[in-house]
Formats: sequence, C-alpha cells, structure tokens
Amino acid sequence: MHEVLGIYEILDHIFSYSQKQDLAIAAQVSWLWSNIALDHLWRDIDSVFPLLEVGLPPLKMHGEWFSTGKIESQNWERFQHYARRVHRLSLNDGDTGWIQSSHEPSPQQVWSTPALERPGIDPLLPNIQEISWTVIHEMANLPHILPFISSSLKALTITLYLTDAEAEDTACRVFDTLAEFTGLELENLTFECYGGQIDAVVEQFVSFLKGQHKLKVFRITHDSYDESRATQDMLFPNLPTGLRELKASVEFYEESDYITRIHTILQRLPDLRVLRLVLTSNGSGNLSDFGSLSPFLQNPNLEELTLWVSEEIHLNRSDIHALGRMLPNMARFHLRLHYTALPAVGVPVAWLVDFAKAFPKLQALTLRLDNIGPSLPLPGTANEEQVNTFNPTAFRILDVGGSVLSEGDVPSMAEFLGLLCLNPLFEIEYHGKQRAPADTAAPWRVTEAMVKLIQRSNSDE
Repeated sequence: MHEVLGIYEILDHIFSYSQKQDLAIAAQVSWLWSNIALDHLWRDIDSVFPLLEVGLPPLKMHGEWFSTGKIESQNWERFQHYARRVHRLSLNDGDTGWIQSSHEPSPQQVWSTPALERPGIDPLLPNIQEISWTVIHEMANLPHILPFISSSLKALTITLYLTDAEAEDTACRVFDTLAEFTGLELENLTFECYGGQIDAVVEQFVSFLKGQHKLKVFRITHDSYDESRATQDMLFPNLPTGLRELKASVEFYEESDYITRIHTILQRLPDLRVLRLVLTSNGSGNLSDFGSLSPFLQNPNLEELTLWVSEEIHLNRSDIHALGRMLPNMARFHLRLHYTALPAVGVPVAWLVDFAKAFPKLQALTLRLDNIGPSLPLPGTANEEQVNTFNPTAFRILDVGGSVLSEGDVPSMAEFLGLLCLNPLFEIEYHGKQRAPADTAAPWRVTEAMVKLIQRSNSDE
C-alpha cells in the first residue's frame, strides 16, 4: 500500500465522498482505515434500528426483525464503539424495521431497553450533533427521543401529528422534560406541528424555548388555521433574543394587529438577519402595497426577507428605491403567494434596473416580469451615464415564476439580462423548469442559455 494511503487527513477526505457499501469494505482493510471508515459509515444514520441491532441480539423470522428485549453486559462495549461515532440521527416512526407479535416486546419496549439497561447515566449518543424526529403514527414513540438527547446536541427537528388529547398530553410532557435538561444548548431548532391544536402544547414548548439562550436558527411550522391569537402572544415575546434566522407564521385580523406583531418580532430580535414569514389575514387586514412592507424597515441589518402572502403586493418605482435605502444589506428578497409560491410582486421588466441600483448586495430576487416585448431599453443605453448592473459577483438567481415570455421576445430578453446580470453563475428560475423541454417554460430555458452566451462574448471583448 502506498504510504499516502496511510495519512489520516487524506483518507478522511476520500471517505467523505464514499458510499456506505464502500465504507463497509474499507473498514476491513486495516486498523487505521477501519476507524476512519466507521466514523463516516455511522456519522449519519437514517434509522435507529441498525444501532439498536448492535446492542440488541436480534432474531430474524420470515424476513422481519424481532428483539429478544435483553441487552447482555458484554454487548455494551460493542454498542458504544459505534454509538460514539453517530453525529446525526433521523427517525420517522413510519420506519417499521422492527415489528411486534403477541410473543415479542412492543416497539416501545424495544426502544426503551437501551435507555433502561445502560450502565450509569451517560448519554446513549455522546457525540450526537443533530436529531430529526418525526412522529406520525404513534405519539407514544415521541418520548423515546429523550435517551438520545445529549449536551453535544446542536440541531433538533421535531415533527408531530397531534390527533387527540392524549397525543397533546404526551407532547407536553416531552417538552417539559426537555426544558429541564441540563446542559442542552441548541443552535438550530425546528418544530413542525400538524393535525391538531398547537395551542395545546405551546405553553410547554415556549418554556423549553426560553431556556435556549444560544439559539441562532428557529423555524416553526403548523396548520395555519390552528393558531390562535393567544399562541402568538405567548410565542413572539419569548423568542430567544440572539436569533439570527426565523421562520414562522403570523396571523392577524386587521392592519394594526399585523404591524404590532411584526414590531414585536423585530424589536425582540435585534441581531436578526434572515426572516421568513407566512402572513395570513383572518379579518379585514390585507397586504397589497408598500405599506405592508414598512414594518420590516426598522431592521436595516436584514439580509433576507421572504414573505408568503395571500394576494399580490403592488410596488412603484419609488417604493423599490425606498426599500433599498432602508434595507441596504438585503441579499435575498422574495415575496411569494400562498400555495403556489409564485411571485407576489409584478413589475415591468425594465424596473429590474431599479432593483439593481437599489440593492447593491442582492444575490437572489423573486419577481413576476411584465411588459416584455421585442424591444427593451437596454441598461446604460438610454439617458444613463453608466451601465447599471446587478452585483457581478453576488447576484445569482432571478426567479420569474410564471412570467409569460413569447418565443419572439426571447432575443431581447436575453440581451437585456445578459447586460444586467454579469455573474457567470447566474440562473433563471421559472415555473416548470424541471419539466420536459417542450412545455410552456421553453422560452425561459432558451433565454437562460442565450444569457450565458452573451456573458461569455462580453467577457472575451
């Protein structure tokens, strides 16, 4: 074997690109290869069952696994040999790798065995950094997340389907336990709640959330019709003040209610950089013009603003420049419609020049482009002292959604974008991009290809 293949850093880099079956083979080559390959093989596991199989002597019958329910003490060293390598655990209770019969322990007993019989109180996964836990079928599975929690954990995703009061009580007890966990300092937390009333668990969840002082990223998603005013009143004033990224839903009844809720969020989070909100009006309040964006102008440090709204928002040219002055660090600006995710703002295509002027740090933009024709005013050619372009190193994505572009207008559109968007990594996103070439999105596909050609031609001059 060449001596290079005995250098840890090189092997670690190679194995980071290897498939699991290749890692399993590499682990049998030598002691050094074995340790590095096993680290990569067990680093991310999409089910807890392979890990439990190491410590739970299994019995295979009719192609299915059963557990004998007893962990022998000599198996613990082997279990820990692999468990310490796990950095990411993902579990969905729809993954039924283990089944039960009238003569075998239930899945709940199988899951509980490692926690109950482990020596001492050391965590099962001492180096775990990320856990994703989805409970769809049986809420009794939710508490089995607790033995896998460790002070090393930095990212936690919990997805619940609350179907009845018993399920809600179970969720409450788990959040109460998490709130009392010593040494848990998350940096990233995602909570998704569907099928039931989030109101029933929000008090316990907020109690847990308040203790996460080092949290930087927080996302909460739920059925929009399940959230009450009381839930928002409890959640928003208790958000960890160090958050830099937030995704949430804001439901309101009138304009003043909407403004109050946005102000509460922004005043609570002075370090916020990324804000993604689903905005829903349950009353007379509607978002349709520049005024609906004005509450966000109090935070000039925002780098991304993504809003999902129920109706189109109308902006004029002066609004674009006002937004740019108040949000000078804006890098990603997306206003989308509920359900379709298509652009909620439509502007004449020539106004792209105004966005380029107003937002010098822009990286991505979502707009519906109107007034596209065979003759477009090219940037810098009409009463302009210099060519105004998007940031040539930053601007990469223009999402035009379902903007209508005829085949005859493709050359002018391509020339316009080729002069305005200079980044060689520039891409156009559009409705139907992943479909076959013969669909209605074909003109945008051709435009994107022509923009690349124009960029290369201009760079060669």
